[in-house]
Amino acid sequence: METINPIIYRYLDETQLGFRKERGIRDGIFLLRNISERMASHEKYLYMCFKGYTKAFDRVNYTKLMEVLIKAGVLDNERRLIAELYWNQTAKVKTNSGTTEDINILRGVIEGCIISPALFNLYNEFLLQEALGEKGGISLNGENITNVRYAGDTVIMAETPESLQQMLDSVAESCETYGMEMRAKKIKKKPCISEKKKRKYLY
Repeated sequence: METINPIIYRYLDETQLGFRKERGIRDGIFLLRNISERMASHEKYLYMCFKGYTKAFDRVNYTKLMEVLIKAGVLDNERRLIAELYWNQTAKVKTNSGTTEDINILRGVIEGCIISPALFNLYNEFLLQEALGEKGGISLNGENITNVRYAGDTVIMAETPESLQQMLDSVAESCETYGMEMRAKKIKKKPCISEKKKRKYLY
């Protein structure tokens, strides 16, 4: 298992700040503020949408997770260990009539397991890569930035509301493919006026 984390974290985009050494919420806040100030200085519009997942860890599909691990280059023997860890899970449910037979658990990474954050990050990475790629986003210093995230909490950004909506639609489609549910109540847009440029921006 010791070789899995380096493989996974090497694959993650630099905009993923969750569950990574020497990175955290403060870095995300600094990055978003820096992006906002730079967009304002270039007199560009900035549209950002904040989203999360409903029961994020619980919704990771095991079959899809194995596909992701293969694409990421995780070795066969380590994939087998992960498969044995997750695919052999069962549960029983207590009802008024008694306790049910064993029920196979087919999704969800284990909260508290040392490898679960890395597995979730990789799963989310593939979901967003397939959804966004190079579409939409904002251009700063010749680089295209589509999102900033802390684990499953993501800020998706674009220069027009139409582009932002297309990106959100694409993420929603990718969520269906990966068995995730986007938490709409965390989507926020509010106006902010730059006194320096007297331009209107949406956060």
